Amino acid sequence: LHIYDDSPLTLVFVFADGGGARESFDVLVDGRKAASYTRGPHEPAAAELRVSLPLAETAGKTAVVVRFQAHADARTGRLVELRSVQEHLE
Repeated sequence: LHIYDDSPLTLVFVFADGGGARESFDVLVDGRKAASYTRGPHEPAAAELRVSLPLAETAGKTAVVVRFQAHADARTGRLVELRSVQEHLE
């Protein structure tokens, strides 16, 4: 994911209906755990998760790798949309 190297980063994930399955996973950014997310089988159809990263973790980077890692006996969410939110002044 391409980003600006001079501002904090917020990642916004939009997930589809879980389909009645338990979703539980870690969000990894450049191999580091940035957040954990769990949604039970009977929770709302769509869900949004925001993960904010301080500038200290993204300074000097023009790209990051975002990955989901499922917890035991669960699956990751079905991603519908991923947005990167940054204030960049030129």
